[in-house]
Parts: sequence; C-alpha cells; structure tokens
Amino acid sequence: MVENIEIGNSFIVPTPPSRHLFIVIALIPEKPKEEWLMVNLTTSHTQIDPKKDCIIDPANDLPNFINCRSTIVYREAIHYRKNIIIEEVKSGRWTQKETIPPQYVYEIQRIGASSKQLANKYRNILKKIIDDIEVGSGSLLKA
Repeated sequence: MVENIEIGNSFIVPTPPSRHLFIVIALIPEKPKEEWLMVNLTTSHTQIDPKKDCIIDPANDLPNFINCRSTIVYREAIHYRKNIIIEEVKSGRWTQKETIPPQYVYEIQRIGASSKQLANKYRNILKKIIDDIEVGSGSLLKA
C-alpha cells in the first residue's frame, strides 16, 4: 500500500467511460501541502507528431497496462495532494501500478516543458526540473 509518493509512481485512475494510467512527474514547489503533478497516457486516435508528442511504446520495463502505443495527454494534467492520492488508493478507487523508470519520466518532463497543451504553471515547473537535470544537480540519467 502506498504511503509515500515519488516521481515515477503510476496509478490506474477511473476516467469515465474507461480508466487511464496516470504518472507522477513532478512535485509542485511552494505549496503548503505536498502536491504532485500527474499526466495520463491514452491510446492516440489522432496523428502522432514525434516532434510534439511524447510517445510511449510497450516495453519490458514498463507496467503491463501499457500494451499499445500511447501518448501523454498534457492538456489533462492534474495535481493532487499526497493525502488525496493515498486515500484514493486505500479506498480501492485507484490502483497503484509499477514505478515508471527514470528515463521515461525524463522524456515526459522534457517534452512537457515545451508542450503548448500543458498549462504555463506546469511547464515552468518542468522547465526548472529539466534545467536542474541538464546541469547535473538532479540527474535522473546518471542512475
């Protein structure tokens, strides 16, 4: 059962009429409560643009819920307080899945930092994270 939230945690969340995998991609700074930015994956029914879209293909190191080519839906990014996420999992409304490996989270963050579909406040958070990674202070890629 989830007690801590970390970047890369993933959850199956009911999104009527179906359900989607949401991935925690950032801690929202300067909030009085611990709040986490999450984006979801969906099967793309439109033309995928590799220059703008973050594409996730099934792979052995990803949750088996990702069973077809999917894209990140930046326009539906959400944030939740830690206690709400934990409550949703404990109640059974959300299902915690495997943690997404850092190299995938980095790609989601990197593309999100320039996505016009993502709200400016979230893009700015991701830009700061990417800047920190690129100067080596928080490198996910050196793991």
